[in-house]
Amino acid sequence: MDLKRHLFFDLDRTLWDFDSNSKETLASIVVEFKLEEHFGISFDPFYKYYEKINRSYWAKYAAGEIERESLRVDRFYNTLRSFGLENENLAKQISTYYLGECPKKKNLIPNALSVLDSLAKDFPLHIITNGFTATQKIKLKESGLQDYFQNMVTSDMANAQKPSSKIFEMAWNLAGSPDKENCFYIGDDWNADVRGAKQFGFTPIWFSTEYRKTRVKQVSDLNDIIPLVRE
Repeated sequence: MDLKRHLFFDLDRTLWDFDSNSKETLASIVVEFKLEEHFGISFDPFYKYYEKINRSYWAKYAAGEIERESLRVDRFYNTLRSFGLENENLAKQISTYYLGECPKKKNLIPNALSVLDSLAKDFPLHIITNGFTATQKIKLKESGLQDYFQNMVTSDMANAQKPSSKIFEMAWNLAGSPDKENCFYIGDDWNADVRGAKQFGFTPIWFSTEYRKTRVKQVSDLNDIIPLVRE
């Protein structure tokens, strides 16, 4: 194992397939709570409104404008409200169901396990995520990712979200403060992951199919990480 080089990963949309897992859970919510039967709310419009509202609430949360509980419940309350249904109790029930079931989903980004199998033989691996600690721990355990990583730092552990250097620093310290030039960070979000890692002094690898003229190392398949970190 090359103890000089450490690899730090984002979790959602980099290893754990957040979009597929969330969509599956939302589909089960429509069935479980009989939204179409009782309220005429079918899956496609429910999913469309939720995605838009959820993004806006995460942006508010990242900016410190709302608290965690508001994020978790109000995104569903306002999704239901989009259909003329103002029911706070139902929104709370749906939120509880979503938070309980979604993290148990097991869909991973293609090649995640085989790439981690390869990398774990040579490098210490770590997670830095903006997700909530309890939720992210469930995701790692249920999806089979847990044993690959020495440490995980979440935004609520660090009391800061990427791209803040504070969360990167906490993860770096837990890793034993290796030389930053030997630390790679792999993530899908340009602002949170690439900009955050670069500002802290890590070498970012951007996992994305989006083209951007940049000197930053970029991959669209997780397999392509392996030669980059072994250069």
